[in-house]
Amino acid sequence: MQEITDLNALKEMVQEHFMAVAVFTMPSCGVCAPLKKKIASVLDEFPEVATCSVDLSLVEAAKGEYQIYTAPIIGLFVDGKEAKRYSVAMNIGEFRETVERYLRLME
Repeated sequence: MQEITDLNALKEMVQEHFMAVAVFTMPSCGVCAPLKKKIASVLDEFPEVATCSVDLSLVEAAKGEYQIYTAPIIGLFVDGKEAKRYSVAMNIGEFRETVERYLRLME
């Protein structure tokens, strides 16, 4: 999973790929690291999906740009737009099914 440290790099990644997933985290977040690992393991099954991690303490502009008020947030972007947003109380199976559903649209 690529570490993004610049808002423009994040925007480029989202625009350049049909599907992208951004995991927004904070260093003080206790559940961010374990959830990030789970998301990464699911996305390993889908190499066509661009993935990144964004530390909101380093890329503070992302908070305003994507209206993020807490962490962790998992943003699923399809065709350059945010299609779905997940937070700490997410279902990993539902996340996998959503990724699969959007990828079927791409075919």
